[in-house]
Amino acid sequence: QRESKKTIEIAKAHDSKRIVYGVVLDPSIIDAHGDYLAPAVIEETAHDFLASSRVVGVEHNGKAEGAKVVESWLHPYPSKEDYELAIRGEPHNSRRTQFGDDHITSGSWVMAVKLPEEQWEKVKSGGLNAFSIGGFGSREPMDADDMPEITYVNF
Repeated sequence: QRESKKTIEIAKAHDSKRIVYGVVLDPSIIDAHGDYLAPAVIEETAHDFLASSRVVGVEHNGKAEGAKVVESWLHPYPSKEDYELAIRGEPHNSRRTQFGDDHITSGSWVMAVKLPEEQWEKVKSGGLNAFSIGGFGSREPMDADDMPEITYVNF
């Protein structure tokens, strides 16, 4: 098992509520560390996080005091069949939906965090533009050919 930390860019912000939104894990990409997480693993991770942790880190320097997870969801697939194929690691369709200035794909885990005033001011000034998660896991060698074929449906 190894510890891993991941920085999540803030994709959207709701000014009057001091809420930031970010894609925590995306099953359609290989990240900067060469890691890919299958939809089933992302789903399990999201559920476990809500059931047992809900701790949000900031700048890889520990817990973001006063920050609270207020929303968490897995972006839906176009159909139940696509969801089941994705969970089994088989070729499937995926929604590709506008999200802030970027997009979000099916199976992505998205989280919204309400920030205390001090951290919100850092977001507004550009000093804080991401939040972080950490965890433990084991790695298995893979390459891009191990990922299932995904057909994107834009919404």
